[in-house]
Amino acid sequence: MEFKARETFDSAVAAVDTGIKKVWKAVFGGLVALLQGLILVTVGDTGISGITTNQWLVIALSVLFVVGAVYGLTSKD
Repeated sequence: MEFKARETFDSAVAAVDTGIKKVWKAVFGGLVALLQGLILVTVGDTGISGITTNQWLVIALSVLFVVGAVYGLTSKD
């Protein structure tokens, strides 16, 4: 009985570990999208304070899209 319980525990830990890796991949993808969006809108003399509301909205939507896409692709089992 103890051996089965250990196998179940190990498989549960492996499932949680895999889930955490998927989340971190999605977070990293979102961070890359955020930085890429900021680089694109701050070209030239425009600083962070010169970013318009619409530009922030586009950056936020791109981050949401990337996080969802990366998590969805890594969760495809």
